[in-house]
Parts: sequence; structure tokens; C-alpha cells
Amino acid sequence: MPSIEFEKYRESEELRKLHEERLEKQRKIQEDELEKSHLLDKLVKGRIAYEVPDTMNVGKNYNATVIITKAMNDSILFENFHQGNFQKEEIRVSTRVKVVLIDPTENNFDITSLSTVEQLVDDSTNTVWKWNIIPKQGGDNVLVLRVTVKVLDQLGENYKDIKVFEKTIKVHTPILTRLKQFIGNYWQWLSTVIVIPLDIWGYKILSNRRKKNAELKQEQERKHKEFNKLITQK
Repeated sequence: MPSIEFEKYRESEELRKLHEERLEKQRKIQEDELEKSHLLDKLVKGRIAYEVPDTMNVGKNYNATVIITKAMNDSILFENFHQGNFQKEEIRVSTRVKVVLIDPTENNFDITSLSTVEQLVDDSTNTVWKWNIIPKQGGDNVLVLRVTVKVLDQLGENYKDIKVFEKTIKVHTPILTRLKQFIGNYWQWLSTVIVIPLDIWGYKILSNRRKKNAELKQEQERKHKEFNKLITQK
């Protein structure tokens, strides 16, 4: 059996390794943060405008649009667009920008990109991303709009993607639409718990009515026979 001294030594070695691993993770996090800071310093100010419907009906088609430019004025940002329902913010950008629209569940929406994910951005015009969205599920769901930029690392050898913007957009489906969807999804079950019992209830009412009519007819015939009998006796 291992001696007590050996057990203590093994425990101390395990603690030492855990401590070293923790320090290494902290060092890596600090280096990544420092590198990210250096990379962000290479970025320039820009502007983003986005329009994503926050109310959608299941099965219908909707469009979402994102516009980005390095120019700091609305005339270039909204060139060929009406400002309308767009939300706008300042962001940090580089020349190469990726924009994605994500359904975190991958089940609530069908999303089709209508433009290239990665595009060039400058200060003389705007760059546009568009998507087609079809809601598949009712209720309160979310979409995530994410913007990343491509920049060279400190050595100037490899490109890295840096997230510069992310927005969670709540999407609501009206109650009537959700009710229609529920009926469409569960009509077979509803037919067993609602329609069939109603049929049985209707059948019982009809049967009772027929029974009462038959009894009434029999009573009328009986009275008619009694009346005829009285007349005959007289």
C-alpha cells in the first residue's frame, strides 16, 4: 500500500499542476485580450443601420436589411434607402466585414441570405446585406444580428475575425396567428378531444329527440284509438 508521505506528495503535485493550468489559462486570456485591443486599434469608425421586423406571421415572407459604411453621415449610409424604420449605431469597422443573421435555435425561422456574407466597406458608398425570413414557430422568439471584421494579426501573417457588433432582436407572433398554427399542427388531436365528443353529443340529442317523437306519436295513436272506441260504443 502507498505510504502516507507518497499520498501527500501526489496530492501536492496535483494541486501544483492545477495551479499551473489556471495560471496558463489566465495568461492566454490576457494575451488574447491584449491582441484584440491591438487589433481594434487598427479599426476605424463607421456606421451601421439595420431593419429587422419585430412582428411576423408564421409562414409569411419578410425581408431584413443591414447597411454599413465608413462614412459618418446619413446621406451615404442611407443612399438608395429611406431611413424609415432603420435603427442606426456607430461601430468599428475594417475594409472587410462579415454580417450574419442567426436563428439560435435553428428551428424557429428559415433564413436565406440574399447577399455575400463578407463584403468590402469604404467611406464613399454604403454596403448592403439582405435576408429573406420565414417564421416557422409562433410565440416570442429571437434573431441574432452579428457583425465581424477581418484584420491581420500583430505579425501581419494571418487574418482574424473580430466581433464588433451583436444585437439580439425579439420577434413576436400575434396570438391569432399562433392559434391558427396550433390548430394546423394539432388538428388530429383536436378532432378527438373536441369534434368527436361534439358528434357524440349531437347524436345523443338527435336520438333523444327521435325517441320523444316516437313516444309522442304512440301516445297520440293511443288517444285516437280510445276516441274512436268511445264513438263506436255510442
